[in-house]
Amino acid sequence: MKISMIASATIIGVMMTINAYGGSSLDEINNIQNQNQNQIKELEEASKDGFLDKFQKQKQQIEQEKRQAENVKQKAFIKQKIAQTEKIEAEVKKAATEKAKKTAENSKKEAENAKKEAERKVDEIFTQGDKPIKKLNDKIDEAIKTDSTLQDIIKQANKEDLKHITKDEIDSFKDISFDDNTISNLYNVIEDDSAQTNNASQNVEKILILKKIFSMGLIKKNVFTEYNRQFQEANSNPENPVKTNTDNRKLAENFKKIIGEDKNKGLRKLYTIINEIDKNKLTKEFEQVVDAQKELKQKENTLQQKIAQLEKAETEIKKNIEEIKKQSKLEQKAQEEITQKEQEIKQKQEEVEQAEKELEKAQELAEKAKNPEAKAKIIAELDKKLEKAKKDRAEAISSDKNLELNKDEAQTTSSLLSVVNNKEVENLLLNVKAKDIATLAKNINSTLEEVSKEFKDNKTVDTLLSSVGSATNSRLAKLSNPLNDDLALAYAIKNLSDNKFADNADTLSSVVKEYTNRFNYDSNLWGNIMGGKAKLKSQANTNTYGFMLGYDKAFDNMIIGGYAGYTNAKSSSNTLTTKSDNYHFGAYTRMYIDQNEIDAKVSYGKGKNKLDRKVIIDPDFDANGKYNTKFFDASIDYGHIFDTNNNSFMKPMIGLEYSHVSTKGFKETGKVPVSFKGTTVKTLSAKAAVEFRKYIANSNFLYITPGIQKELRKSMKDTELAFVNSTENIKYASKKDKHTFFTLKTGAEMKLTDNLSTNINFGVKAKSESKYYNGTVGLSYKF
Repeated sequence: MKISMIASATIIGVMMTINAYGGSSLDEINNIQNQNQNQIKELEEASKDGFLDKFQKQKQQIEQEKRQAENVKQKAFIKQKIAQTEKIEAEVKKAATEKAKKTAENSKKEAENAKKEAERKVDEIFTQGDKPIKKLNDKIDEAIKTDSTLQDIIKQANKEDLKHITKDEIDSFKDISFDDNTISNLYNVIEDDSAQTNNASQNVEKILILKKIFSMGLIKKNVFTEYNRQFQEANSNPENPVKTNTDNRKLAENFKKIIGEDKNKGLRKLYTIINEIDKNKLTKEFEQVVDAQKELKQKENTLQQKIAQLEKAETEIKKNIEEIKKQSKLEQKAQEEITQKEQEIKQKQEEVEQAEKELEKAQELAEKAKNPEAKAKIIAELDKKLEKAKKDRAEAISSDKNLELNKDEAQTTSSLLSVVNNKEVENLLLNVKAKDIATLAKNINSTLEEVSKEFKDNKTVDTLLSSVGSATNSRLAKLSNPLNDDLALAYAIKNLSDNKFADNADTLSSVVKEYTNRFNYDSNLWGNIMGGKAKLKSQANTNTYGFMLGYDKAFDNMIIGGYAGYTNAKSSSNTLTTKSDNYHFGAYTRMYIDQNEIDAKVSYGKGKNKLDRKVIIDPDFDANGKYNTKFFDASIDYGHIFDTNNNSFMKPMIGLEYSHVSTKGFKETGKVPVSFKGTTVKTLSAKAAVEFRKYIANSNFLYITPGIQKELRKSMKDTELAFVNSTENIKYASKKDKHTFFTLKTGAEMKLTDNLSTNINFGVKAKSESKYYNGTVGLSYKF
C-alpha cells in the first residue's frame, strides 16, 4: 500500500510538470523525454546494489573540496601579506630615489651654469675689442676685403679651430720670428741647385712655417693641404735628384703666390698684422684660449655626469614604480583569489546540504525501485505523454502561420511529421527547431512537386513521339513521290533495250508492265538515329536520344509501314535526376483518294524509369526509386493535294490525335521514402497544318510543315503520395489547362545509290513556356 502511494505521487508530479509546459514546443518535448529517460535510469540505478554508496561518496567528495578551498584561501592570504610588505619596501625606495633625483637636478643646474660661465670666458676672447685675437681677426677681415688673393689664403681664428690646439703647437707658433726680411728671403727661387742653400731646403722651412700658422687656424685648410701634398710629391723620389730639384723649383714658384712680393700681400701681410698686434700677446692669449677650452671641456664632462646621475635616478624611480604596480597586482590577485575561494566555500557548503537532501531522496527512490508494478506504471504514463506531445507539435508546426508554409508545404510537413517508427523523423520532433523543420519540409516539398510535374508533363514521351512523327512523315513523303512511276518505267526501258520481241502489242505491253513493277522498289527498310530536347519553364531540360528501325511498302493507293525503336532520356537538376529506357513500336499508313491523302498512325511504348531525389540541406532525406510508364498514341490526318508547279505540292491538312500516358505507383528507397500512387494523363488534340513538298529528280525531295496543335480535352487525376508509414497523405492538384502549340516539321532526303538514300529531319513543338525539339538522321534501302 505504501509503495503504490509513492508511485501515484510520482506520476502526479510528472503530469503536473507536463501540464506546466502548456503546449508542445521543442523544449517541452525535450523536457518530457529527458524526464522519461531520467526516471527510467534512476529506477534502474536505484535497484542496483551499492546505489546509495555513490551519494555518500559524493557528499564526502564535496566536503573534501570545501576543505581544499579553505586551504587555498589561507595560502592566498599569506601571498597577499607578502605582496603588501614588498609594496611598502618599494615605496620607501621610491621616496629615497626621488630625493636623490632632486639632488641630481640641482647639481645639473649648477653644472649647466658653470658650463655657461666657461663658454662666456671663451667668447670674451673672441668678441672683446681690446683682446689681441679680436684685433687680429678684425685686421684679417679688413685685409682680405682689399686683397682677393689674400682672401684665398688666410682666415680668421675661431673657437672651433682653437678647441683642439696644444701647448706644443703654441710654442711652435711662438718660435716664428715674423720678421719680414726672413720671409722675404724665402720668396725668391734659387736657380743653382748645387748651392748650399737650395730650393729643397727652403721649401722645408716654408712648409714648417705654413704648418705652424695653420695650426693656429689662420691658414685655410685647403691651402695647407694642397701645398703639403705638393711638398710630399716633390720629395718622394730622393734617389732621383734631378727630378727632386725640378719639382722643388716648381714648388718654390708656387710658394711665391702665398708669400707675397711685398708687405701688403700673402703671408708677408699676415706677418705685418701679427707684428702690429705683438706676437707675445697673441701667444699668451692663445694659451688662455687653451686653458679656457680645457675648463669648458671639464665643465661639460661634469654636466654629463650630472645628467647620467639624473637619468639613473629616473630609471630607478621607474623601476620602483613598476615594482609597486607588480606588488599591487599580486596583492589584488591574492584578494580576488581569497574572494573566489570564499564564494567557493559558500557554494561547497550549499552543495553539501544539497548532497544530504539527494541522499535522502535516493533512499526513497531505492524503496520505489523494489516495486515492479509502480515502476512500469510510471514509465507507461510518461511514454503516453511524450507521444501526445510529439503529435501536438507536428500539428502545431503544420498550422503555424509564422512559418509561412503554403498549402502544399503544410501538407508535406504534416505527412512527414506523421511518419512512425522512423529514426530521422523521430529526431526532427525531438531535437530540431520548428523553423528548421519548416525549411526542411519546404525543400522536400520542392523535390516532390518536381517529381509530380515529371508525371504530369510527360516530357520524355512528348519528345519521343515528336521524333517518331518526324521519321514517319519523312517516309510518307518519300513514298508519295509522283516521279516514282516515271523512274520505274525508265529503268524498265533501259533493261529491255537489248531484247527482241514479236510485233504483238499486247505481249510487249505485258512485258513492259512486268519490268516496270520490278523497278518500282515498293518495299523499303529504313533506320533513323534520333535526338531531342524538352525545355519547360522552372524545370530541368530533358535530353533524349535513340534509334528506330522500320519497314514500309507502297501499294497502288496505299502505304503501310511499321517501326520499332529505343529511346534513352535523362533530366537533371540540383534536386532531381531522372533516367529512362523507353521501348516503343508502331504502325503508319496513308491512303490516296484522288487528290486526297488520309494518314493514320499508332504508337505504343513502355518506359523503365529511375529517379534520384535529393534534399540539399539534409542528405538523410534523399531517396531514389524505380517506376514504369506506358504510353499509347493514335492520330488521323486528312489533307488535299494541290499541284503548284515543277513537282511542288501544297497540302492543307487537319487531324486529331489522342494520347494516353500512365505511370505505375511505386515506393522509393531511402531513410525517409515516399510512396507514389499511379497517375494517368489523357489528351485529345486537334491539328491544322500546311505541308509543302518539293520533289527533285533522282528521288531527292524536301518538305516543311508548319502548323498548330490545340488540346481539346485533357483528363488527369491529382497526384497522390505519402511518406511511408505516415498517416497523412499529400495531394498535388492537377492543372488541366488546355494549351495551344506551334508545330514545325521539316526534312529532306538525298539519293546515295539506286537503292540507298539518306534523310535528315527536324521538328519543333512549342508554346510560351514549353519547347520540344527533335531531330533524326537516317538511311533507307529499297528493294
